[in-house]
Amino acid sequence: MHRFIKNSIITVLAVTTLFLTIPFCSEAETGLSGKIVFHNYSSYDNADSRLYIYDFKTDDLKCISENWTNVKNPMNANFGKDGQSIVFMGQVDDEWDIFEYTNGALEPVNLTKGNGLDDEDPKYDPSGKNIIFKQSNPSGKGTRIVKYNRSKKKLTVLIKGRSEKSMPYYSKNGKQIYYVEGLGKKMSIYVAGKNGKNKKLLYQKDGVQSYYPIVSDNGKYLYFSRGYSKKNRVDQIIRYNLKTGKAKSLKCNSKYFDCSDTCCVSSKYIIISCSKEEGTGGYDLYLVNTRSGEMTNLNTFNSKINTPLEELGCDYFE
Repeated sequence: MHRFIKNSIITVLAVTTLFLTIPFCSEAETGLSGKIVFHNYSSYDNADSRLYIYDFKTDDLKCISENWTNVKNPMNANFGKDGQSIVFMGQVDDEWDIFEYTNGALEPVNLTKGNGLDDEDPKYDPSGKNIIFKQSNPSGKGTRIVKYNRSKKKLTVLIKGRSEKSMPYYSKNGKQIYYVEGLGKKMSIYVAGKNGKNKKLLYQKDGVQSYYPIVSDNGKYLYFSRGYSKKNRVDQIIRYNLKTGKAKSLKCNSKYFDCSDTCCVSSKYIIISCSKEEGTGGYDLYLVNTRSGEMTNLNTFNSKINTPLEELGCDYFE
């Protein structure tokens, strides 16, 4: 997702110590046999993002966007129900649009072409029939949450208003929508019905950003990124129990580096973007044991996944 400028200081000694004390898990222990889609770029402002798919079973890593001609800067992809299609955001003439790509196609399809608005943060619903995303308001003030019906090719505004609304994600049963309202330190997690009604504040920490909500595979938890404190905006991964309302900071978190952008893999593992290693370009992808906090650099699986660029926006399909 979009990265926010951090004011944190990374201490080499602290990072090195943590790196040496956290054990690494093996491929056999994780049992990963699915695939991931992710993007990397030199920086968000350089608009040079590219999309990749990595298959854990075949150890095949491929840049799927390198020959596309109808979109630039593709990022934040999400797998469809069958794993054969992805939806993502990309730019055409500096306008953000929503694109869908099906495995084997020459080019992705622009779903929001020519509407004069910025469309971002797309996610499929559990049925695969709809895509939900953030869209700029025609008035130019704030953003809204809209739904795109894939069969009817119809857009419906679900949640509107002048404030910033972003990063929508469906509940496991598709009956609710989790999303973010606000900008910067005022970002908070909200929930609404699938039609955008009965919205309410779900989680907020005063003076600290909370954003990028993702529902766990079993539907029990909501993972999101949250700042460490009012004075330290380093991101933490928070696991929120949707039944009890309790929020827990994962053991992988640190006040010295970012742990952001959760991608759910199983009840035991998630993949995150983390800036813990200096000299690697910033964000790299890590497999995290949610119980122990154990972190494994995805280069353990394939040495070309993490590069000197920023690796972000991961999604997993089994």
